[in-house]
Amino acid sequence: MLTKDLIRYKTTKGKITPSFVRVDNSNLLKLAGNLIALFSNSAGLCREELLEQSAQARESSTVGNLVARGLEKLLLDRTDFDTVGDSDLPSYREVVFKEANQLLNSDTELTFQDYRLQLGERLGQTADAIQSQLFGDLPMHQKIIHFRNISAEKLLHRYNCAQVQGLLIHSSELRVTLPKSRTGSLRQLFKYLRFQQLLASIQRTDSGYEITIDGPLNLFYQTKKYGLSLALFFPGILAQPAWKIEADVQMGRRKKGRLILDESSQLKPYSVRYLDYIPREISLLKGTFEAENSDWQIRAAEDFFPLPGDNYCFPDFELIHSSGEFYALELFHPWHSTQLRERLNILEKTNESNLLIGVATKLAKEKQIKEHLDRSSWFTTNGFTFREIPSAKKLKTLLKNVSG
Repeated sequence: MLTKDLIRYKTTKGKITPSFVRVDNSNLLKLAGNLIALFSNSAGLCREELLEQSAQARESSTVGNLVARGLEKLLLDRTDFDTVGDSDLPSYREVVFKEANQLLNSDTELTFQDYRLQLGERLGQTADAIQSQLFGDLPMHQKIIHFRNISAEKLLHRYNCAQVQGLLIHSSELRVTLPKSRTGSLRQLFKYLRFQQLLASIQRTDSGYEITIDGPLNLFYQTKKYGLSLALFFPGILAQPAWKIEADVQMGRRKKGRLILDESSQLKPYSVRYLDYIPREISLLKGTFEAENSDWQIRAAEDFFPLPGDNYCFPDFELIHSSGEFYALELFHPWHSTQLRERLNILEKTNESNLLIGVATKLAKEKQIKEHLDRSSWFTTNGFTFREIPSAKKLKTLLKNVSG
């Protein structure tokens, strides 16, 4: 992601307009290609060495420094560094500092060069080797392990997408209109929405779907994490044939502005990874649950679940018994307080029995939520609490209660 100082946009009469770059601009493509070449050949270098080379490429380009730094930041995000480092370095530093202190406190007058030579002799290393090793665990000295390559054109598409993502991190609500989406692509999009642990209000219209997602500024819990999840979800929208987004954005102390974009903006997805993204917790739950419940199968949800009126939810999981019995499972995380209350109000009125819900323990302990759960006869039968992910044991007990 781009940091706040790298986001480029204009505000005119309350409307926010991101400053996109032209992906066919020859100077931009040249700089992007040069930077990618540096990063592609950086394995074994330390962060400081890579940044020095990158700075030279930026300074020799005619591209504005703000855009150039943005491209560099996105490439750094694709670079894996050795963050573990040498666990013996703190002890090594202690030895070096102890020897250095003894030298400095000795009666012998030493030049800087003599000091370096004698310290090296005491430690059995050259002075250069000591200097190189001494702070090897600090970020600027971390070694580069791997870089995930990307083409110059896709990097520019990634840059334009990142401008929008940087704004969405500071939004209070995201409204998405999908007028022409196919069922298959919609399912993939909503699966990705749930994989990012986002909950949305989904309404069907004559022309398609309208989706409303709370933004991080509407929350009081883990807003940074939630804002990042919302930003990561945005590229999935770009894969839809037609789309429109509206978001109320407030950058720091500036007045709130409205961001409005649609497919005419020429934004394109820079990756299709989200289409087959399966979080590790889903695989873990599937393995433990099916090992204990041989008659049941659990899988990531494949379809919408209808709610009263023209409303829908997209659950997290589907539970299918060998007899054909079916249940949908929707999970509510600590930042889903508003959505949980709305969902319970609907379910208690309709007495829907084929939808199960799990509530994160942190959320269930909130005073108002706890009171609502305690008095809900529907939740007593169809709900449960969980910590990080649902346990196979709790799901087994729940299914026994609802299926008899």
